[in-house]
Amino acid sequence: MFRLKRFLILLLSIAVIFTAFFFFAVKLAYISLPSDYIEEKVSFIKDTIKVYSNQYGIPHIIAKNERDAFFMMGYQHALDRLWQMELYRRISQGSLSELLGPDKLNIDRFYRSLQFQKIAKKIWKIMDKDTKFMLQSYSEGVNYFIEENKNKLPLEFNALNFVPQKWEPIHSIMVQRFLAFEQSVAFSMDITISQIALKLGMKEAQELIPHFDIFKNNDTSKSKINQIQKGSSSQTYNKISTKYLAEVLSEVAITIIKKDKLLNKEVLATGSNTWVTRKIDSINNNLILANDPHLKLGLPSYWYQIHVTCPNFNVTGMSIPGMPLVLVGRNDYISWGMTSSMADDCDFFVEMVDSTDNDYYYLNGVRKAFNYIKDTIRIKGKEASKYYLRETERSAVISDAYSKSETKNLFWSNCLSFSWSGQYPSNEFKAMYLVNKAKNKTEFENALSLWSVPGIIFSYADKQGNYGLKSAIKLPIRNLTNPIFINEGWKQGKAWASELSNETVPAIFNPKSKFVVAANNKMSFNYASYFTSYYSLDKRAERISEILNQHKEYYIRDAQIMQMDLLSLYAKEFLELTIPYLDRNNKFLNDTEKEGLNKLKKWDLILSPISTSASIYTKFFERIIYNTFYDELKDDLFSEYTSFSAFPAGKILELLKASDSTLHWFDDKRTKPVENKEQIIMISYNEAIEALKSLFNTDNPNLWKYGENHQLILKHFLSGNLLLKPTLEIGPFKLGGDFSTINVLYGSISNPKEISLGASMRFITDMEENYIYFILPGGSSGDPVSPNFLNQVQLWLNGGFIRIGTNPKPDKEFILKIVFKPK
Repeated sequence: MFRLKRFLILLLSIAVIFTAFFFFAVKLAYISLPSDYIEEKVSFIKDTIKVYSNQYGIPHIIAKNERDAFFMMGYQHALDRLWQMELYRRISQGSLSELLGPDKLNIDRFYRSLQFQKIAKKIWKIMDKDTKFMLQSYSEGVNYFIEENKNKLPLEFNALNFVPQKWEPIHSIMVQRFLAFEQSVAFSMDITISQIALKLGMKEAQELIPHFDIFKNNDTSKSKINQIQKGSSSQTYNKISTKYLAEVLSEVAITIIKKDKLLNKEVLATGSNTWVTRKIDSINNNLILANDPHLKLGLPSYWYQIHVTCPNFNVTGMSIPGMPLVLVGRNDYISWGMTSSMADDCDFFVEMVDSTDNDYYYLNGVRKAFNYIKDTIRIKGKEASKYYLRETERSAVISDAYSKSETKNLFWSNCLSFSWSGQYPSNEFKAMYLVNKAKNKTEFENALSLWSVPGIIFSYADKQGNYGLKSAIKLPIRNLTNPIFINEGWKQGKAWASELSNETVPAIFNPKSKFVVAANNKMSFNYASYFTSYYSLDKRAERISEILNQHKEYYIRDAQIMQMDLLSLYAKEFLELTIPYLDRNNKFLNDTEKEGLNKLKKWDLILSPISTSASIYTKFFERIIYNTFYDELKDDLFSEYTSFSAFPAGKILELLKASDSTLHWFDDKRTKPVENKEQIIMISYNEAIEALKSLFNTDNPNLWKYGENHQLILKHFLSGNLLLKPTLEIGPFKLGGDFSTINVLYGSISNPKEISLGASMRFITDMEENYIYFILPGGSSGDPVSPNFLNQVQLWLNGGFIRIGTNPKPDKEFILKIVFKPK
């Protein structure tokens, strides 16, 4: 009896301890959540600041001066997204190893070679006092939050056991440059195309660029580009071996892939959609503006919704944590959206190191000394890594990021540098400050004349009925630089000019048509200098225009439905080019293949998650891409080339349209027979049907639903940790769409099942109303235990929106949450 009693007491004690631990753990997890109401006296502010929030945690800041407004914006960003800000800061600094260990060392060294901190310091020096004042106020708000909440930081800080350092204005500049760099398709694809040129030859590499014509929109530079074309082949590197180039490019490519995986960005962004249209064609001043930027999808959401009001400043829309101001939004007079112009803003150079003294290299035929920078990277659980980073006049040597013993000596005696528009000082913060305050088209255009990087096409609408598109970028003056392939850095005339071009960039305002559209497609803009070969396909723009032309009257709900559109005009053209070959060989098809073909013929071209025809089409498309290009490119290069969907998708249409049925790309180099277009189409279709039978474990095409093999999981940076994973990610969601639909939902040809790219937000406004409609694939909070971490996901999935007012007074749905008074 006594033993039983002791046993029961022991059990009871264990239960009490477990219960206490459980409640302690829950309390610890939820300690980071803000109080329902905060009222404090603050020494940094001049007057009372109030913050109202709605049920989704979207703040409306009301201040009595701009300084306090920016202070509160910094505080609010830190309150909801401090981890996201810290992550951006650490990536741009190259200091992930300090938190995550030695496997991030190469990524840190890579980002340090981009020298965001050096660039930011240059920009800070040329900044005007007002912009500096804005960034300082914002930083004070961030730091006030950190100082007051060191013991109740979000889950990520507890999991990694650290407290963030103070935020400085220069960190906001670094974040801007880091995010601009991540938008550069050229940085990745120039490396890829150069690797292909070294492996297959310059002619073949050029052939893999759809519609390749380096002279387009470049008439003034045609003679210079001609010189580039004549002298650009792997044989011109007579002083530097192609083996070296292949090795160093491969290493750089591997690191780019690693850092993209780290950022859950395994496919290059195809950009965004934006359009402005009249609601009724006969009435001028009734405009709707819509925007949905396509970026990597993850948690927390890329954007942060906010409304900021103070005298002479009332703006509502989408901001990015780490930076003050609204990047997509609306004020009392105008609204604006943005989409990538896909500008080629980066070129690479192989530097010739003096063979008699590795401390020197040649630039424009002149011997120059490297600048050596001694750097130290702290590593969690290990000794710090100390190394030298070499600098040329052009940039740091990015190939110095690699230290494998078998390649170190090779990389030291040869090196790779780069030129990027983001290296040149510019003031995008001033540009957006003036956009946020602009009252008309002239002020809007003048503001964007300060913008340099990334290259953006802004959409515009105002209450007076003006609408249009404005390109915002400063282009490099390339001289004899080849914009696609690696350049010989030692040769005269190969370097970029010391300043970016001041040429007036194009705009379209108030055209004859009732709407304007930008979807990363090739615009009718005429740039004086070479612009890009990295356009996305025009199918999304065509589909948007097709729908807008069908509407005699157009309203907010029409825009909302359009942003969810899943019809593919690309699929239409692809099938028109391939089905005739399948029909011609119908007698060779088995029953399942015939049924699949009939489904494709009857398909409505909508890639819905329940469509079986969509499954057949996408697998057919994937197999044709693979069977056409893989045998020449092989694993790594195939993966890199297909990561930018516009290249393989655009090129395969060109090849399918070509009259010569024996084009060499269709021949499988791994087999003795010479395959032609018709054979590759048939082989690919056969393989697609077999792959679907295996994938779905049935030969019944009616069960091959697209969404079963096309899914989205919203992942957090730390969701690779199995203990944290259940808290830090959500999904899978079975979805439709692909790279060519207005509602972009896309993974990659190498990993088609996992969606990684899509609408990072959706934004719509009607200039006759005092409301905006927006939504995120996540929530306003970045804290995984917050009710606002995921509470917009279902709305985003189903085409829903949150409507908030743009008036200076808070909507009735908004409740007072924070009051700060001057101390």
